[in-house]
Amino acid sequence: MVTVALIVVACGSGEGESSPPSTATPTTVPTTAAIVASSTTTTTQPPTTTTTVPSTTTSTTQATTTTTSPFAVESRLKGFGSDISQRVTAVQQLPVTIFDPVTPSFTGTISTIEWSGVYVQCAEGVSDPQPTATGFVIEFHSDDGEGVPDLGSRLASMTVPIGETGQTEVPADGLVPCTGETDPVIWLGYDYLFELDQEITLEADVTVWISIQAVTPTFVPYWGWTVATSGPSSWRLFNGEFVNVGTLRKRVLSIKLDPI
Repeated sequence: MVTVALIVVACGSGEGESSPPSTATPTTVPTTAAIVASSTTTTTQPPTTTTTVPSTTTSTTQATTTTTSPFAVESRLKGFGSDISQRVTAVQQLPVTIFDPVTPSFTGTISTIEWSGVYVQCAEGVSDPQPTATGFVIEFHSDDGEGVPDLGSRLASMTVPIGETGQTEVPADGLVPCTGETDPVIWLGYDYLFELDQEITLEADVTVWISIQAVTPTFVPYWGWTVATSGPSSWRLFNGEFVNVGTLRKRVLSIKLDPI
């Protein structure tokens, strides 16, 4: 069961093509003449005639169609690494939240949300950390007019049980060192897909901010939202303060809309 606190959220292009007209070429019946001769009589056939079939030209133009991408945002190419976005339930620790911007080109209601994340445990001799999330908290906030999430304008909030996220293990990003550590650790990656069963509307050309947090008992292992290869920068919120996580730190995120 998805727990939802819903306000209303405010989220491409197509090409038409037509075939060139086709023209039927004139068809001419060939001219034929026959002369029959004998030793005594010469017979000449009646004068030959040439018959021309009138040519017709038919112009056929296909109907112009426009194909619109159904996605408000579609960022699937994974970069290297992730940034923690997580809240814990077993201990008293402050949550960390990553916000990613979404600016749809058309108005529609959200049908699916897809994202990717990794589990990392920075401890000597520990690798392949197993998933610990019991679910995810997904929220939408307005933009404050200066390119930052407006915490006072939460548009929608939902808690999604892990069983409804389609959690699927994907090949690990590889061995990388944790900050301040020399021993490599394995980043164990997962893809997620959630199908919404309630109406959340995103408006054309209006930027909103989506946050996705893993809900886990503790920060060990930590869960991070996977970095994409390009896109606008995300914001990290911790202890009431925003920090821009830098260029090329867009998240792996796809939001599909049903146009309205």
